[in-house]
Amino acid sequence: MKRQHPIAIIGYTSRYFWMLLFPLIRGLATIRLSMESLQRWAKGAGWDLFIVAAMVLFAVGKWFLFKYKTEETHIRIETGLIPSRSTDLPYRNICAVSASVSPLYKFLGLVKLRMDTDAPCLTRRRSDVVVVMEEKECAAMLDILDRDLSSKNRKISIAYRVRLGVMAAFSFFFSNAVSGTLLVITGVSGSAAIIGEKLEAMLFELADGLSDALSTLLGTLIRGISPVGVKISVIIGIGFLISFAGNIMRLGHFRSERRGNCIRISSGLVTKRVCIINAKKINMVDMRQNLLMKLLGLTSVHISCTGYGKQKNEIPVFIPICMTPRRADRKRTKKGYRPGIRDPYFVLERILPEFAHGRDHISTRSLYCWRMICIPAFMVMLIPLAGLCGAVVFPEWYDLILFFMVILEIPSVWLLLVKAVSFMTNGFDIRKRCVCAKYSSFYMFHTISVPFERLAQIRISQNLFQRFNRSCDVHIYTAAERMSGQVVRSMPSAGVQRLIREKM
Repeated sequence: MKRQHPIAIIGYTSRYFWMLLFPLIRGLATIRLSMESLQRWAKGAGWDLFIVAAMVLFAVGKWFLFKYKTEETHIRIETGLIPSRSTDLPYRNICAVSASVSPLYKFLGLVKLRMDTDAPCLTRRRSDVVVVMEEKECAAMLDILDRDLSSKNRKISIAYRVRLGVMAAFSFFFSNAVSGTLLVITGVSGSAAIIGEKLEAMLFELADGLSDALSTLLGTLIRGISPVGVKISVIIGIGFLISFAGNIMRLGHFRSERRGNCIRISSGLVTKRVCIINAKKINMVDMRQNLLMKLLGLTSVHISCTGYGKQKNEIPVFIPICMTPRRADRKRTKKGYRPGIRDPYFVLERILPEFAHGRDHISTRSLYCWRMICIPAFMVMLIPLAGLCGAVVFPEWYDLILFFMVILEIPSVWLLLVKAVSFMTNGFDIRKRCVCAKYSSFYMFHTISVPFERLAQIRISQNLFQRFNRSCDVHIYTAAERMSGQVVRSMPSAGVQRLIREKM
């Protein structure tokens, strides 16, 4: 049995540890180097020093009592003193193993390894096993997992790589966050120009992070936008760009490949990440699209597998961008087309052949249309009505009310279009021992496929109105660490029940 590298102690300290440590260091730096001043500083910061010392002792004790040993078939973990616990985690039960190497860890030759199984966990973000080990030891363990899951087939059946430029362009032009950020910036900058000098002075204090010269310069370049509107807009834009850059750094150099049941996903520009997934432990494949992607026949594929995309700011992306199966079918029928072994049009069918990607579904009927579009249609009608009432009550703010009415009407109309398209495309099907469904959630379209082996249950629900028009909602639950459900609304109850009886 061995212990982790001492750098793991930093991970055991609470995130609030640094909030206490920095004020202590700043206070220590401001005093004179004398015994009397040190005693006076220690007396004033006594409780803070006690809490920091307790956190450090707790972290050191947890590190000292944590031991592990890697075997050919399992990893053994020993933790605690009273009570002490010994856990054997067989490799065959692991759903996903994630190895991350930050620049500091790379310099020290270390890797942070996370292992997850379908065993219940108290917190969604917590992995079953987290070990900081040497890079050579981690490579040997990953090779064992790769060899066991690949069986005798060591040849790469399919590999998929995304160029950084394609990833950045796709993330920017097809992201809902981009349109949302632009809408917020437009609302802030436009309203700041309309509100006037009185409220502008109040907002100026909140957005005083930028220099007056920069705001005045941008304000002269953009006609009709006040400096305070420019300030807040720039702050929002910078925040979005930081988030966008973080996503690109996490998903840069993305590559997924498969050998037998072993799926290896690697990504990261600064912090390198490698994740090995057991294909038999994948709960669900989810093809996600916004309205523009749906019109162009593009999709982003996510997977639900315990341990993958579990940590903070991680996204369970499996294929960042590819063609939808329907568009791939049209591509296949073109005269003279010969798909290559790495053709991105058919990468989904090749890398996950056991998951059905159904084209035909039990679809909704025209009678159920009202339930799909009633809420966004009500919002579209309510916003102009509320704006008209506001203009009557506050005629001096007519320009501002009209501006906000337009700003709020845009996402409402867009949501109405999404729900109208969803009404025409929603569906439910069972094929190739997989449950397939199409539905929408807010502005996003989902096409899911759940194999029978990872299916927990299918629940059919009806409210009072659905009993009269013979429709139902289909709830699909996967056998994951935490059971989560997908809902397909307004399906014909007779067709769904008949399909379940015949295919399951």
